[in-house]
Amino acid sequence: MRDLSMDAGFLKELQRILGRKKPPTLPRVFVDGRYIGGTDEVRQLHEMGELKKYIKRFPGG
Repeated sequence: MRDLSMDAGFLKELQRILGRKKPPTLPRVFVDGRYIGGTDEVRQLHEMGELKKYIKRFPGG
Protein backbone atom coordinates (compact mmCIF):
# COMPACT_ATOMS: atom_id res chain seq x y z
CA MET A 1 0.00 0.00 0.00
CA ARG A 2 1.20 3.51 -0.78
CA ASP A 3 -0.04 6.61 1.00
CA LEU A 4 -0.24 9.52 -1.44
CA SER A 5 -0.29 11.99 1.45
CA MET A 6 3.18 10.88 2.50
CA ASP A 7 4.99 11.31 -0.83
CA ALA A 8 4.01 13.49 -3.80
CA GLY A 9 6.09 11.19 -6.00
CA PHE A 10 3.48 8.47 -5.51
CA LEU A 11 0.78 10.76 -6.93
CA LYS A 12 2.91 11.55 -9.99
CA GLU A 13 3.60 7.85 -10.49
CA LEU A 14 -0.12 7.05 -10.28
CA GLN A 15 -0.97 9.81 -12.75
CA ARG A 16 1.62 8.42 -15.16
CA ILE A 17 0.31 4.84 -14.83
CA LEU A 18 -3.30 5.90 -15.31
CA GLY A 19 -2.46 8.38 -18.08
CA ARG A 20 -4.16 11.31 -16.38
CA LYS A 21 -3.05 14.82 -15.48
CA LYS A 22 -5.71 15.65 -12.89
CA PRO A 23 -5.63 13.87 -9.53
CA PRO A 24 -7.41 10.51 -9.65
CA THR A 25 -10.29 9.60 -7.42
CA LEU A 26 -9.23 7.22 -4.69
CA PRO A 27 -8.84 4.45 -3.87
CA ARG A 28 -7.11 2.87 -6.87
CA VAL A 29 -6.36 -0.80 -6.33
CA PHE A 30 -3.35 -2.63 -7.72
CA VAL A 31 -2.68 -6.31 -7.10
CA ASP A 32 0.85 -7.54 -7.73
CA GLY A 33 1.50 -4.46 -9.89
CA ARG A 34 -1.62 -4.90 -12.01
CA TYR A 35 -4.29 -2.18 -11.95
CA ILE A 36 -7.61 -3.70 -10.86
CA GLY A 37 -9.75 -0.58 -10.63
CA GLY A 38 -11.34 1.87 -8.26
CA THR A 39 -14.09 1.34 -5.73
CA ASP A 40 -16.81 0.52 -8.26
CA GLU A 41 -14.69 -1.92 -10.25
CA VAL A 42 -13.46 -3.76 -7.15
CA ARG A 43 -17.02 -3.98 -5.79
CA GLN A 44 -18.23 -5.37 -9.11
CA LEU A 45 -15.42 -7.95 -9.20
CA HIS A 46 -16.35 -9.00 -5.66
CA GLU A 47 -20.07 -9.27 -6.48
CA MET A 48 -19.29 -11.39 -9.56
CA GLY A 49 -16.98 -13.65 -7.52
CA GLU A 50 -13.98 -12.62 -9.64
CA LEU A 51 -11.98 -10.70 -7.04
CA LYS A 52 -10.81 -13.88 -5.34
CA LYS A 53 -8.86 -14.82 -8.50
CA TYR A 54 -6.64 -11.80 -7.96
CA ILE A 55 -6.01 -12.27 -4.26
CA LYS A 56 -6.02 -16.03 -3.73
CA ARG A 57 -2.21 -16.30 -3.74
CA PHE A 58 -1.81 -13.76 -0.92
CA PRO A 59 -2.08 -14.58 2.82
CA GLY A 60 -5.69 -14.41 3.87
CA GLY A 61 -6.83 -14.52 0.23
